[in-house]
Amino acid sequence: MRSGPDQLLVVTVPRPGSAIHQEIEQAMQGRGWTTASASQSANGAGMGVFRKPGREVAAMVIPARKPGDATTITYRLRQARAP
Repeated sequence: MRSGPDQLLVVTVPRPGSAIHQEIEQAMQGRGWTTASASQSANGAGMGVFRKPGREVAAMVIPARKPGDATTITYRLRQARAP
């Protein structure tokens, strides 16, 4: 989906949010992205921002509210802002 200049992708996964952050960061770095910032709360909610020249991806993790529910991950891709 597009939202202005951004491209959005929303996925759900049947895993705890706390387990997903490290996987996202490792996968992004393995594909040449640099971690610009990352935060995570005790319940698994959080966000990571990754950059490549001219591009930026933000991955926001929203953990399941109750056992058995899926964790939601929203990815936002945009052109990187000037430093």
